[in-house]
Amino acid sequence: EAEAAGGDSPLLRPAERVMRQAARSAALTSFASHPLHAFFGDKAAVSEEVRLAVAQALGSYGVLVEAVQLVAVEVPPSVDQMLMEAAVTRLRIELTKRYKTMWAAALLIRTMVAEQNRRATVAAARGAAAAVSEGAKARAVRTGQTVRAELEALTNLTGSLRTSAVELLSYRWLDGLAAAKRGRAMLVRSGGGGPAARGGATKGGRLGVGDDGAVSILPAGARRRS
Repeated sequence: EAEAAGGDSPLLRPAERVMRQAARSAALTSFASHPLHAFFGDKAAVSEEVRLAVAQALGSYGVLVEAVQLVAVEVPPSVDQMLMEAAVTRLRIELTKRYKTMWAAALLIRTMVAEQNRRATVAAARGAAAAVSEGAKARAVRTGQTVRAELEALTNLTGSLRTSAVELLSYRWLDGLAAAKRGRAMLVRSGGGGPAARGGATKGGRLGVGDDGAVSILPAGARRRS
């Protein structure tokens, strides 16, 4: 009407304010349905959903919405600080996860090394125990052979001297005692006072000890002369 009257005022459009309010309401509703981080990480998806919401709100007015573009996202300083803290927290969580993974690998390696050390220690201990056992068996066999040889030699000597093993062992003890007393070994003398003799020089004799500590093998029935 103003343009028809020749005035300079623009044409009055009563439905324009209603469409703007409808578009604004639809856009705000769509914005509110998205999390805050979506406006920074996925602007294209948010813009497309806002466009569909506005197009649906203005469709009854014959308006075709071709595109909606988010030019800038402005948030309050407190929200900006909260977003920064959230980003730092996520970064710390990621670093903690990687640190945990690294220590898990290190722990696995240490466990494997400890298992290998345990096996090596057990093997060494078993080897040492086996060596000790074999050495003990060898010493037992050697001792047995030595005892058998000594018993056989004692049997042969007592048979040659025709004396008992008790008297022969008594002589050996007395001879050692005299050697310790005089500092030299005492020789076995024959019953007749002749040269010193050992072994089977006198048969059928017995042992005697003189006043000087000498041990003699005396013939049967004879007495030791001082």
